Amino acid sequence: MFTLILKTLWTRRRRNGWLLAELILVAVLSWIIFDPVIVVTYDRHLPLGYDADRLCMVSVGMLQPQASEITSYYIRMFLNYYNQYATAYGMDLNAFAQTQGYTDADAMLAASDAYFEHLAKQDLILQAVAETKSLAPTQEELDDAESTYADTYGENRAHLNALQSCVLDWLEENSTVA
Repeated sequence: MFTLILKTLWTRRRRNGWLLAELILVAVLSWIIFDPVIVVTYDRHLPLGYDADRLCMVSVGMLQPQASEITSYYIRMFLNYYNQYATAYGMDLNAFAQTQGYTDADAMLAASDAYFEHLAKQDLILQAVAETKSLAPTQEELDDAESTYADTYGENRAHLNALQSCVLDWLEENSTVA
């Protein structure tokens, strides 16, 4: 019986060749069509790795105008700090910058520009999270921040520090690290 099947297949090999080519073509086309669909479906069902309900979206592009004001605050604080440091050693700011390996105070300031921008964006992002989640420091936290920071950094900075502390506490309580 088996030899009869083999003889029949051998005699009809031309017709069977076309059937084989058609089967291969259908298999390839099916693969091309169904593979992307299956992959996309599988990817959509994978866990995100985070809880989408506790996600905050902040557009960094919107932060740029305010970032320059905050950056200038950090520059003033930087210059004030190093000017006091230089005065304590009996130098002007340029001479002190040279002891730190810079050509002058402007070079020292330019080397820190990216850091100032980073700090400004950090402040604005924490402020945006506070606004999004309606977070605010308690009066006790504000009073504590004022007594700690107001004399040195000003009342606005003290309030911002209290707000940042409040946001960081909220993030710590509501974050899930996987």
